[in-house]
Amino acid sequence: MRALWGIARVLLCTVVFGQCLTNTSAAEDSASKKLASPNLPNLFSVCDGIFSGGQPEGEDAFKELKALGVRTIISVDGAKPNLALAEKFGIRYVHFPLGYDGVSQERGKQLAKAVRVLESPVYFHCHHGRHRSPAAVAVACVHLGRLSRAQAIELLKTAGTDPRYKGLFRSVENAAKLSDQVLEATPAEFPAVSDLPPMAESMVEVDQLFEHLKAARKLDWKFADQPPNFAEKVALLHEKFRELKRLEDPRTQQVAFIDMCKTSEAAILTIERIQSTARIYLLDAKQIEILNTAMNQLESQCSACHQKFRD
Repeated sequence: MRALWGIARVLLCTVVFGQCLTNTSAAEDSASKKLASPNLPNLFSVCDGIFSGGQPEGEDAFKELKALGVRTIISVDGAKPNLALAEKFGIRYVHFPLGYDGVSQERGKQLAKAVRVLESPVYFHCHHGRHRSPAAVAVACVHLGRLSRAQAIELLKTAGTDPRYKGLFRSVENAAKLSDQVLEATPAEFPAVSDLPPMAESMVEVDQLFEHLKAARKLDWKFADQPPNFAEKVALLHEKFRELKRLEDPRTQQVAFIDMCKTSEAAILTIERIQSTARIYLLDAKQIEILNTAMNQLESQCSACHQKFRD
């Protein structure tokens, strides 16, 4: 009987210990928490005093950051930070632009240093808060020992980071805790605005202008409901694709890049032609179909271009 009771105790301890391991693993993998927000896209509380999300647009977004207690914003987006609004709400801006190809070792150390020495809470952002900012936060927090590698990878997954951006995932997978000596030796240089190469700057502008077309599609192409400057935004986007081919960048000289720009130009021209008559005539089903086809072409070209030349 005593032998049987001993076996039972061993089995019970095994089950309980296994359950503890499961609970620990589950807790570890769910360190970050998605927060509801009316103004900050894809907002996450990553760990104590660190948030990640999309670009803050307008006073309401900065008011929300202020309400969260945010003292420092770290932008990893290419767009120029809104320093005026940040200053109005007593928040410091730091600009460390990232590409979609990953977080370099040097940039990772800079991000970790910024979190370590600047006032917290800290809000990381890119454009939509899905790809670059989660990766930047993840790398910085692993470097500082505030997230495990498993927690960092889980953050990317729950934030919706596209697995096609293998460099972003690879940066997190390769990240490790940095020693105090390494962090101390990392320069404490935190620019409010960083200079961008012409290609990167142009692509930021294309991305911003393209958002206006996406908004029009959501309204079923009711151009009369668009802001007065909508036609100007479409024309500017058309011009941007023309100018991209003239940039002095090795990528812009490749036949594949030029062909993608030409296809995009043709799609935008289609939208411009229909839009120019939309204030006089109601769109019929055929016109809406043509507009949606043109948008599909634009999105397809953008995706193909990103995969070949950006990712």
